[in-house]
Amino acid sequence: MDYTFMLQNLKTPAIVVVVIAVIVGYFYSQVDWESRAIRKQFQALTEVVEKDGPVSTFEALSRSRRLSGFFTEPVSVEYFRGRFLPRDLDAMGAGFLAAWGQVDAASVNVVRHELELQAGGQEARSLVTLRCRVVVGGRDQMRDTLKYQITWQKVEGTWRIQRIFPVD
Repeated sequence: MDYTFMLQNLKTPAIVVVVIAVIVGYFYSQVDWESRAIRKQFQALTEVVEKDGPVSTFEALSRSRRLSGFFTEPVSVEYFRGRFLPRDLDAMGAGFLAAWGQVDAASVNVVRHELELQAGGQEARSLVTLRCRVVVGGRDQMRDTLKYQITWQKVEGTWRIQRIFPVD
């Protein structure tokens, strides 16, 4: 039996596997996991806020409850200049439920999301450009492109919104 030939045949696949592992390791180390987590959290928030048509009361309550999981307490949300949501998460959820019940449809499309992690990795800032549409009574009540700055805080391993305000 020719062990040299077998060793030669095993050497090539082993080298290929090592090279692939190094390449995968390099790309894995280049991924900014915190930025990905924030973007994923923001995408999940937009999905909670969007509405395609009538929903059950249970679904509306569920979404209202999930909404509070995206924010720190207290939170500061200025949705238009000088117009704020309640700082208390329960009051914010109740307000969302009341407003959402009157909306026929709502859509939020993220046009741009710039993100900057702060030193220490526990805080971040986003600058988002959103294309929004709200339909009430079968008519467009709002169709606009809005820009917001968001301050994120990492709470128990989860990124939550601490502050949102409009920017020009």
